[in-house]
Formats: sequence, C-alpha cells, structure tokens
Amino acid sequence: MILRRLNAEEQGALRVGLDLAAELAASPLPLSRAQVQALYDDALEGATDDDERLIAIGLAFGDLISREDGFEWARISDQYGDETCVAVIGSMTHCAPISMIQKRIRRNEAVDIGEMADSTMNLLREQARLAAPRGSA
Repeated sequence: MILRRLNAEEQGALRVGLDLAAELAASPLPLSRAQVQALYDDALEGATDDDERLIAIGLAFGDLISREDGFEWARISDQYGDETCVAVIGSMTHCAPISMIQKRIRRNEAVDIGEMADSTMNLLREQARLAAPRGSA
C-alpha cells in the first residue's frame, strides 16, 4: 500500500469535485455539516444518483474531516486501486470518504453526517496513535 500527498492534477480534480458539491448545495465552500447532510439526504431519496454527484458528496464529507487539525487529503494506492482519501498527517491511517458515502447510499442507509464525521475522526486518531508513522517499515 502506498499513501502519498495529492499531486497537482489530483488537487485539481478534488477542487472540481468540491465545486460540484457547492453547486449542488447552492452554497459557497466550505460546506457545513448541515449542507453535506442535505446533499446526502437528497442522494438517499434518489435526487442524486449518478457517480459524479456521489463522488462530490463523498469529497464534501471528506472535506469536513480534512479541515480538522491533524488531517490532510492524500492518495491511496493498493491492490484494490487508487482513491483520494483523508489521512492522519504523518501516518498511514486513512479513510476513503468517497467509498464511505457511495456504499451507504447504495445500501440505502440513513446516517447522521456529523456523527459519522466525528466517529471517523476519533477512530482515525486512535488508529494513528497505535500505528507506525508514515514512511517507517
């Protein structure tokens, strides 16, 4: 598994996705938890069903986490492919917000975005505390 910072192209794609989320929310960035919740709820009700929009909602969810101290956007490459993720700075510990949102929407799960963000951050911090730092072998 390789975890690294986003390159310029990936940062551009992130910006495009976040801009789409802002357009869907009819609000400037950064989006609030309530705005991301509304996007999620719309997707759950079928108002947002295409992959591009689900990715944008996943990025908006990830942005809630990445704006907190100790987190950063990163790119994971492993046996399953590549994905933009949010990582604990200096750690291999990460979450995949796009996949997290897509899977829950496809399973038709009602979630509280704020609670999911908080529990994800708490879990990531705990895992990072117990894990080896990024770059160590």
